[in-house]
Amino acid sequence: RQVVQYILDRKACLLPAYFVINEIFKDFPEGKATPHWSLSKLLSDYVDSFRPLAHMVTVTGRPLLLPIIGHPSSSIGVWKLDPATLSFPMKGLLPYNKSLFKPQKNLLQYVIGQPYSREIICSMLGLNKQQKQRCLALEELLVDLIVIAMEKSEHDQSGLDDTACQLLWQHLSSHLIFFVLFQFASFPHMVLALYDKLQGRNLRQGRDHLMWVLLQFISGSIQKNPISDFKPVIKLFELLYPGNEPLPEPDINHADSIHSLAMACIWIHLSKKVIKT
Repeated sequence: RQVVQYILDRKACLLPAYFVINEIFKDFPEGKATPHWSLSKLLSDYVDSFRPLAHMVTVTGRPLLLPIIGHPSSSIGVWKLDPATLSFPMKGLLPYNKSLFKPQKNLLQYVIGQPYSREIICSMLGLNKQQKQRCLALEELLVDLIVIAMEKSEHDQSGLDDTACQLLWQHLSSHLIFFVLFQFASFPHMVLALYDKLQGRNLRQGRDHLMWVLLQFISGSIQKNPISDFKPVIKLFELLYPGNEPLPEPDINHADSIHSLAMACIWIHLSKKVIKT
């Protein structure tokens, strides 16, 4: 213990302090390994001496901050996330606040929900349009947003024709087309994830809007992709449109009446694709 204490003594100048803490974190990662009981307090106190430095090189309250979409500051590095874990990429082995290592799903979900946010999302996750890079975390959050939109449509039936509702689904449609087109998200995997999350939920009010969102991508991509990519949509049909009774005729006086025909349009696209193949 005395030997280790002497090595850790900054006045002895045997090793640079940062080299020492680097070795401590390598041998005893936080939450994964603990040193011998006789050295634990000694090493813990040494690590704690670096906490003021860790605070100096981090943004105060970083997990609680949200960017302003469209403002130049929204594209700076402070918002960057690890595309695999959605945590902030912290440089150097320092005793940072544990909240900085947690997945920042709320941050990314907030940004995805904002209009004109595609570029900042790509910047945050380091996504390059020139490279095929599937981001599972982004894919999962897109599915969650669609499910949230389905829940809102279910709980606010009187507002289905509202401009806000239309804008919400148009926004989701725009994001779906963009991220699937550049292969940041997988369309069949998203549809299967939607099926799993909607199963047993009995959400019917937003089903036409969901089909309209899917139609926007299917209508433009079905000629270029194999029919296997669109088979999961059939499972959604069976889940959201159960029974053999004909669907009610939509009221053409409402702007969203075309959404009621989206499912039929998808069916026609799939039927033509099957015939051609």
